[in-house]
Amino acid sequence: MMATDLDKVTRNHILRACDLFDAGKRVPKRQVHSLVVEIKGRLYPANFLLKVARELAGGDADDSSGALPSTQTIKYFRKLGFAIRRGPLQFINPATEVDKPTDEGS
Repeated sequence: MMATDLDKVTRNHILRACDLFDAGKRVPKRQVHSLVVEIKGRLYPANFLLKVARELAGGDADDSSGALPSTQTIKYFRKLGFAIRRGPLQFINPATEVDKPTDEGS
C-alpha cells in the first residue's frame, strides 16, 4: 500500500474497521502497538486500524508495506477528528473478551 491510498480512506472506513475489530473479524497478529486511537470511547491499535481501513477503501490487502511512519499516522487520525496518542496499549482482544455494560447511573 502506498501513502496515496490515504486519499481514499474516509472516516466511515475507519468506523467500519472498528466494527470488524470489535466483532473479532479483524484482529492484529501481534500485540505491539505504539500508537492507539480512541474511537467511540474505546482504544484501538492505530496502525492496524488504518491498515484495515485502507483495505476497505480498495487498497491492496496483500501488500506488506502496511504501516506508515508514526508522524503520518498521527496527522491522519487527527485530520479525521480522532484522538490519538502514543501507546503502549494494554490490549484486549475482542474475540476473547467482551466489554460488559454496567448499570451505573441507571
